[in-house]
Amino acid sequence: MLLVGGAVDDADAARANGAHAVLHTGGLHHPAELAATDHPLADSLTDAVAIGSRLIADAARPACGQHESAAVPLPRTAPTSPSPPACTAAPAGTSPWPN
Repeated sequence: MLLVGGAVDDADAARANGAHAVLHTGGLHHPAELAATDHPLADSLTDAVAIGSRLIADAARPACGQHESAAVPLPRTAPTSPSPPACTAAPAGTSPWPN
């Protein structure tokens, strides 16, 4: 679920309901206040939807160290111990989203 909003309350509501949030800098609160929520910011609604779509897609991918095949049985012809895919997560303490 994605919530696009322009207020700190929107970020709080998204977090409380397990939703992803992207905050629009043209909304009710100053961008500096929005940045303090640790949610990504967007200067346009088009950008907000694009960023939100990436958040949702990234959340759907398996976490580093977890192989996609763990949830789906492998065909009998597959190797018995497939190597996990390379981890593409951002290093800890960094964000792939611009501030």
